[in-house]
Amino acid sequence: MNRAAAILTKMKRSEQKQIRDDERRILDALRSSGSMSDRTAEETLSRIKLVMAQGRLVLDKVSPRAHEALFSNRALRDRFLASKSASAAFIMSIDIRRSAELMLNARSAELFAEFMAGLCEELKGLICDRFGIVDKFTGDGLLASFPEFFSGPDAGYRAISAAHEAHLVFTKRYKQHRSSFFTVLTDIGLGIGIDYGNIRFMRIAGDLTVVGAPVVNAARLSSAPVGKTVLNQQAHERIASHYGAFCSTSEMELDIKHQGRVLVHEVKLKKLSFVPSDPPWLDSKVEE
Repeated sequence: MNRAAAILTKMKRSEQKQIRDDERRILDALRSSGSMSDRTAEETLSRIKLVMAQGRLVLDKVSPRAHEALFSNRALRDRFLASKSASAAFIMSIDIRRSAELMLNARSAELFAEFMAGLCEELKGLICDRFGIVDKFTGDGLLASFPEFFSGPDAGYRAISAAHEAHLVFTKRYKQHRSSFFTVLTDIGLGIGIDYGNIRFMRIAGDLTVVGAPVVNAARLSSAPVGKTVLNQQAHERIASHYGAFCSTSEMELDIKHQGRVLVHEVKLKKLSFVPSDPPWLDSKVEE
């Protein structure tokens, strides 16, 4: 086992011990309250553990502002965990174009890893700040979703706003890390694809992931040229009809693997600002 793997294993064991300690403290508190029997306390703890386990599937993927709601609002939590429930969502796929060349051009593996780790952390932050859900990192990019039940009625604007900010973040970070590379390649950046439609959250291999046709389409569209965000047809219809005053779109053709050339819509934010509505759950005080 190498040093990095050993550190990860140690962190995992520490996390598991912390969880067990937390559960023990909760059980002791329930018993000492005098308001319930040992059996009732055990049953209550089991219920709490179930809620905590369900919540942990989502917590790392969303804004800390959503954590309390995910524990207290069962209806919200079930939207993630009830796999038979379809949800309308904008899906955003981010791809670092020419990432292989970028990696081979790095002065060391450590410097490249540092560049990528910081970039991914910033991308995750800007997505979560807009009430998006970071589904997974793909090695040379990431996949995120903006479901209307979670991101709110302006999920579409939040998605294109996140895409706009993502391009700026990459440009800034690449400039800051020029010394990490032998040569500063000029045609390096992000390609971002966005689609809209029905998706589902499913538990696969112990993780919660988003599935559906929009996921596939957004991933294919992320082969867009450097610096561009492109919308599939359904996403374009929603964005144009709701936020036409705040963004501009233009048609372009994109060569998609396994599909050939398709018509997509490049989207750009205008300087005119728009304040999206908060998601309904943000002020909800629903209790279990």
